[in-house]
Amino acid sequence: MNDDTNLSYEHGSFRLDYGIATVKYVPSFPAGVLDDIVDLIEEYWYVALIAAIVLTGGYAIHAGWVDSDEIRDIVTNQVSIEIECDEGVCFPYGEGRYAKNSTVLVDANVIVGWFFEGWYDSDGNQLSPDREFEFRASKSCKLFAKSSRGYGVTLYKTAGIAEVYGSGSYMADADGTAYATVLPGCRFTGWYDLEGNLVSSDQTITLTSHKDVVLLARTNSDSGFRGDNKVEFKDRTEYTGKDSFMVVRDSRTDEVAAYSVGSQGWEADLAPGQYYLTTRGTNADGEYDLEMKTFIVDGISSNVYHWSFKGTPYTLTWDLDMDVYKDYIGRDAGRWPSSSRYTSFVNYGSENVRLVAGKLADLSAGMSEVDRADFVLKFVQLCTEYERDFRYGHTTGMEHWKYPLETLFEGKGDCEDTSILYCALMKAMGYDVALLIYNGAQYKDNGHAAASVALDYVKGGTYYEKDGLRYYYCETTSDKMVVGEIWDDYDRGKVLVIP
Repeated sequence: MNDDTNLSYEHGSFRLDYGIATVKYVPSFPAGVLDDIVDLIEEYWYVALIAAIVLTGGYAIHAGWVDSDEIRDIVTNQVSIEIECDEGVCFPYGEGRYAKNSTVLVDANVIVGWFFEGWYDSDGNQLSPDREFEFRASKSCKLFAKSSRGYGVTLYKTAGIAEVYGSGSYMADADGTAYATVLPGCRFTGWYDLEGNLVSSDQTITLTSHKDVVLLARTNSDSGFRGDNKVEFKDRTEYTGKDSFMVVRDSRTDEVAAYSVGSQGWEADLAPGQYYLTTRGTNADGEYDLEMKTFIVDGISSNVYHWSFKGTPYTLTWDLDMDVYKDYIGRDAGRWPSSSRYTSFVNYGSENVRLVAGKLADLSAGMSEVDRADFVLKFVQLCTEYERDFRYGHTTGMEHWKYPLETLFEGKGDCEDTSILYCALMKAMGYDVALLIYNGAQYKDNGHAAASVALDYVKGGTYYEKDGLRYYYCETTSDKMVVGEIWDDYDRGKVLVIP
């Protein structure tokens, strides 16, 4: 029975207490029949509630004793979480239906130029100042995500740039900073605005205008995204401000492939691959808008990966037919699998996984077994970024497991995705591997997935023994951890080891 509903039997009558509303009905039945009725009502209390409302002609709802949304919550034993954002907050996470009294995590992104103020209830009370807010959902509610204005620094990188630093929101009276690092063999040529004007030839610059600014870091390298595929982008006439622009970035490397200033339609010649289109501007109401979408250009995509191992830089190239990628992302394979299907995602026998594993094997030839395992682990760690599953449209915490090819091409995934990728690559290289699944409230964030590889000995390493093999823990979500090194949160308690 629901905790907020109390049923009691008293001298040939029954009472149904719901919130502050009490419905009392006195039937004229023999006592034995009444006992049977009470037993039925205890099991089907929600039917009794609806019947009571019907008997009162709906007066309980009209009088405000019982809210219709609360009735739905009781009948379904679920609650609804709604999220409303102001103009500085976008892409909220956590909205949906949940089991009553379950733990809900909400999160939201803030547009560059704004600061997150907090989560508020419908009465204007602040519930949390943090973007990530976890609470127990005891009833349906609406949450309000609010922000305040500063100014924004948006930095993009082009071919030859390893990373750009300094993007984000700044207080109105604070100076901004832009800094870029360059890939080996490339020469930094400067920071440019979207009009193509050189702002500075220094890799590190201080921004003192205290206004929104968009800059591109450039090198002497040519863009690898130009191709024979003409992609048309439509007019965005709703953006009337002079600050409107559209930027196309490679979805894996984040490098700019093409861009246009203003709201007029334009064309770009793009190579095969997957891209993000970001559109920003001010609409007729003076509100600042941000829109992002993903699109695919057909053909053979050439992908380049850069990482370092023990101070030595490495490069790996891999070509992928985008039709193969589309086939994988279109698979309805039960993306939140049961434990019996976990290893079905570790499809180490696929042609593309074997191809990349072969390249890694060649690059690590001559290394010890432990170093080779660390070498591949570093490849996965440094060539992928942690990303939650919300990008797949799940807003209620639902998992979305990915195949190794998806994570490898996208360069993004959460703990189970990168663990699956590592296991698939190592298995294709001839090693015994196992997925490690940590479930339960005793673990951080109520669960985690990691990879493991069977080795004879790793000095000081944490391992799980199964079927006569030692499976050493491999953390794929950290850029620095090595084979056998484990988070403190997971070095105790139960774990599911799945070879």
